[in-house]
Amino acid sequence: MYLHKTIVDKLWNKLELERQDCTFLYLTHDLQFAANRDARKAWIRSFEYPSKWTIDNIEGNEIPEELLLKLLGSRKKILFCEGKRNSLDSKIFELLFENYTITPVETCKDVINFTKSFNKIPNTVAKAYGIIDHDFRSKEQLAKLEEQNVFSYDVAEVENLFLLPDIIIGFAKYKNEECDIDEIKTRILNQFEKDKQAQVSQFVSSAINAYFKSSHISVGNKKEEVEQNFQKFISEVDINKLFNERESCINGVIANKEYERAIMLYNNKGLHTVIEKYFNMGDYRHKALDYLRRTKEIEPIKRVFPDQLWNGD
Repeated sequence: MYLHKTIVDKLWNKLELERQDCTFLYLTHDLQFAANRDARKAWIRSFEYPSKWTIDNIEGNEIPEELLLKLLGSRKKILFCEGKRNSLDSKIFELLFENYTITPVETCKDVINFTKSFNKIPNTVAKAYGIIDHDFRSKEQLAKLEEQNVFSYDVAEVENLFLLPDIIIGFAKYKNEECDIDEIKTRILNQFEKDKQAQVSQFVSSAINAYFKSSHISVGNKKEEVEQNFQKFISEVDINKLFNERESCINGVIANKEYERAIMLYNNKGLHTVIEKYFNMGDYRHKALDYLRRTKEIEPIKRVFPDQLWNGD
């Protein structure tokens, strides 16, 4: 307890080497130390006074061991999200989901894999959920992920939560700023129009990647068969059709001034600058987050998240 972190492992490694005739049993809350030991590990799942202990072994898992040790003791539901501790993503989710243990991980793939892996562990106290950006995913892809307890929300990415009309209006009122929400919507729709070709291209690229990940080329026994199978495989991707459908969709959204649908489709982390130019201020996202923390006016944001995250057991 009173040793410096840099020498703890060295000390116990030395002691274990000197006394190989002994079995060492460590009881610790130092998760880094526990993860670093090359040993069989267990966790105390429950305790009833005076001496009833339930202790389960920790088996191999895709989740990094130190993180797994931390989560096993959680009495709250687990919510894996993309990002790092103290990132904008995690701060938003900590504000919204107070009944969860918010657990930022590196990538979207980690969110999916860790959620699935944690829920496979027997006898855990908590249940794991995952939350990810839309990132051009189709409804079919999102529905498949929901079967694994991984969900998204009705805007393209987390920054777009601050573009919800009620959030902008509430923020302006909180800051005593004049706010013409229709003007702001028009500016963002105009930016969407300017970025249309890039947005369509990124969507099609994502769709192609999804197809390649979910499909495979049939095995051929001859070179000719391999070539035929490859041509058949790539012929399933109609790039022109994908481009035309997505472009037509975006054109319709812009023409009909469907702002809410636009921020559901528009992947652009720099859209906050549109708000900043309108209000003539900097750092809108963090100021808006501070507004939400102080006022707790989070209902407009809660509405764009799936009910399973609010009602899950």
